[in-house]
Amino acid sequence: MNLEFKRQSLAFAAASVLLFAQVAGAVSNTQERASVAPPAHPTVEQLSESQGQKVLLKGGVSEQVSPIAADGSKNEIPLGATVNMTMLASVNSEVTKPGDDVVAMVSIDMKDKDGKRILLPGQWCVHGMACQVEHQKRLGRDGFVTVHFDKLVSPDGKYQIPIDALATTHESTAKAVSKVVAKDSVIVTKGAAIGAVKSVQFTGIPLAVATHGYSVAAGAALGATIGLAVALHRKGKITCGLPGEELKFHFDKPVVLPAFNAEALPSAVPAAKIEDLDLLIADHKFLADPYDDKSSRLLRVTFRMINNSDREYSFTHLVIVSDHNKMYYPYVLSMDSLKQRQETVKANCWGEATITFGVDSPKRKYWLVLLDSTDRAELTRVPIN
Repeated sequence: MNLEFKRQSLAFAAASVLLFAQVAGAVSNTQERASVAPPAHPTVEQLSESQGQKVLLKGGVSEQVSPIAADGSKNEIPLGATVNMTMLASVNSEVTKPGDDVVAMVSIDMKDKDGKRILLPGQWCVHGMACQVEHQKRLGRDGFVTVHFDKLVSPDGKYQIPIDALATTHESTAKAVSKVVAKDSVIVTKGAAIGAVKSVQFTGIPLAVATHGYSVAAGAALGATIGLAVALHRKGKITCGLPGEELKFHFDKPVVLPAFNAEALPSAVPAAKIEDLDLLIADHKFLADPYDDKSSRLLRVTFRMINNSDREYSFTHLVIVSDHNKMYYPYVLSMDSLKQRQETVKANCWGEATITFGVDSPKRKYWLVLLDSTDRAELTRVPIN
């Protein structure tokens, strides 16, 4: 009895010691865990420093050079200055009405007379409203559109600058009149010359000699009269700018704008280049426009694409870009060009083709450009002329 009691007492004591040890261990572990702080999330500063950026604000804004000068300095576009603008919405002197919205892109950087400061950055967009529209008129007077521009917007839309600019496609009165006089004098002179020749043809040389040349003079006078009538009824040009086309605007008053940081503008961005892919121009030739448009040309380009990369590229995504950032596509009536455009150059292969594009003046500079097939971003370019 005493032996059994002792055995139970020892078992109870051992169980108690074991239970106490477990409880003590649990408490100890709990206290140890409580004394260790949870791992902290990396701060904005740490993340940015690890990515090589300098934090300016706690919100995570990284340092980026502003295209607008921080010192608040200003530049002035002088009265009469000319700027090339690529239209993003149609403008037509016969259709546009006062109050219509006008949206355009500045084609290239507009610089001061010394070429050092950028007064108006290329590839920035301007918004305004037509405030005066004149149709084409007799005596060769061209139609024109005057626009009040009120906003200048950066390509990414982050910067919007209020502006007060009055610009027009109308040339100065003196220049326009001189052009009309020059054209009309040519028409009248040609009419007189043709009249004189016709007089000799119809009346003969003997009559011209017998009348001491009066018959020829009469014919010339008649021809000049006809030429003058043509000049009087001749209408000027219609000012028309479709999306993607370029118009020249003249500023009707000085425009004050913030100074710009040249290194932060689109023109300072280096051209894209793909490693292991080369475009080589073998030949190019400007051809007359088939519709006798004096302001347009066809540009036939023979080139070779050497693809040492691990992906394939298609001639379909080739375009031409001018020094005014205008994009041109293959001439749609050239069947050979359209057929060759469908060709692809596989990885570690090369291909060549001759494609004809519709472009503007041969005085412009042009590049052959390969675009990405998905987002149309520029991948690489090579100069043509």
